[in-house]
Amino acid sequence: MSDFIQGDNFVLAFTTNLTAVRFWDMELSAADYSGSIFWEIRNNAASVPGGTVLGTGTATPTRTAAGSALGLNIFQNDFAITVNNVAAGTYWLVLHNGPLASTTFSDYYWAWTAVGGANAATDRGVEKSLNPLAVNWSTNGQEHAFLISGDAVGIPEPGTLVFISTGIAAMGWARRQSREGRKS
Repeated sequence: MSDFIQGDNFVLAFTTNLTAVRFWDMELSAADYSGSIFWEIRNNAASVPGGTVLGTGTATPTRTAAGSALGLNIFQNDFAITVNNVAAGTYWLVLHNGPLASTTFSDYYWAWTAVGGANAATDRGVEKSLNPLAVNWSTNGQEHAFLISGDAVGIPEPGTLVFISTGIAAMGWARRQSREGRKS
């Protein structure tokens, strides 16, 4: 993720305001992390990141040590984003270590998830990488570990639904009482 742009797809079931990204990286040494992360949310174009960018920016994540694997240090990275009113559908989270113009290789990798177990429904091989000097996205064969947080738009909270249901029931009861009062 230092010399290549990495992307992995995700699906939204409802129109959503995206608010945060969490991903894990693996790095050989602290010098492998450039100090910032370039990010984008892109549309889906025939199973690769599309040209439409819904949100973009550079973030300095809050980094938390999360252990080690394969001789590499693992870090959890958290940062806020604001991408509003993203319709239900498939999209891509695109990440790059440092400024997009940086193509210097370092041992900084977007951590992957286990394909089995809790991640059995993931689409291994769908995730893509793009050498900034290349034209086409190609699979890197890994399912990346990430979480995108957000708030569904236009879907009432459960408490609101109870309140609305109670109000409708009360209106129906009042209407019924009114009809019965007119009959007597």
